Amino acid sequence: MQSYGNLYAPMLDKNFIESCCYEAAKGKRNRRSVKHFFDHLDKEIDSIATMLENDAYYSPKHVSKTINENSSHKTRAIVQPYFKYEQIVHRMFVEQFKTVVMHSQIETSCGSIPGRGVHYAKRYIGKWINGYGNKRFYILKTDIHHFFGSIDRSILKEKIRAKIRDDRFYTLACRIIEYDESSVGVPLGFYTSQWFGNFYLDELDHYILEALKPQHYLRYADDMVFFDTSKRKLHRIQEAVAEYMAEKLHLTMKDNWQVFRFEDKNGEHGRALDFLGFVFHRNRTCIRKSILRASRRKAYRIKRKRPTWYTSTQMLSYLGWYDDTNSYHYFKRYITSSVNIRQLKKVVAKHSKGEAENGNRMENSQIGHKTGADRHNNITVMRIFA
Repeated sequence: MQSYGNLYAPMLDKNFIESCCYEAAKGKRNRRSVKHFFDHLDKEIDSIATMLENDAYYSPKHVSKTINENSSHKTRAIVQPYFKYEQIVHRMFVEQFKTVVMHSQIETSCGSIPGRGVHYAKRYIGKWINGYGNKRFYILKTDIHHFFGSIDRSILKEKIRAKIRDDRFYTLACRIIEYDESSVGVPLGFYTSQWFGNFYLDELDHYILEALKPQHYLRYADDMVFFDTSKRKLHRIQEAVAEYMAEKLHLTMKDNWQVFRFEDKNGEHGRALDFLGFVFHRNRTCIRKSILRASRRKAYRIKRKRPTWYTSTQMLSYLGWYDDTNSYHYFKRYITSSVNIRQLKKVVAKHSKGEAENGNRMENSQIGHKTGADRHNNITVMRIFA
């Protein structure tokens, strides 16, 4: 097993801290607190460096809030970290921790990993379905009950300790994990939680591929699908995975797991796979009906009111679903008949330009107070992160 050292010391570099400040501020630069932070950037960077040098970072107290997810009709309790200094330290931690996580992640571990979103997962599933041709095959679909809230902190810390030799970095990881001693698991809303989650399930992924050996396996966060031509084998896999999760990870598989035959070419036997917002058929891929209805309602609302940056970005985010599926006729009938896509793009572009100019003003005000060498470093950071 590979282990890692010297993760904490690079976090004390002020150029690294500065770059993480700009990363954490993306999409937030118009907030009053963020503007105030960047008005005193040099002082704040010194404060962060001193805090970390003295091992003085502790998570502040939080009160969770409940949100409603329209697409799934679920309510979730999230914890929103503070920009100063929590989100910045989280960003710095992940920049170092991601090397540890990605070293052993399987190729089909998706979600919360850069470049591995729903469309990345869709390409794999589409390729696997096409690979079966007209052959009969089966799918096991399952997920984990309250995954983030059920993560055993002691097991997570043991896994981190086994990989990390740097005591200071390990201590920082523990302080982020134990953000609230009265709660359990890791919180929805923390940038670190998605990385902790993938790290926590890494050994399960390898156990599935190397010991259970389904023909195909993909995990998106805590949602999992298995493909095989043997229905009996998939049932054995389900039992083995549930047992492994309970014994090794203290997690519970949801009771609504399914093993079913995938539909044949005529759609007369079996059924399609509904996964990650897509509905996969033998010869096409559609969008889940709840997402279609949500995009249609959003288009109607924009038609009645002048589009804002927020509603425009929401509407444009749906375009990726339409571009990557066989839903063109629905798109033409219900979306483009209600909204002008080009106009929405202009609204978003105008807002992005204004935010970029605001960010550049903040960055340039800091450059004016630096030495020549520091100014060069700051310009480099701006090119990468702004």
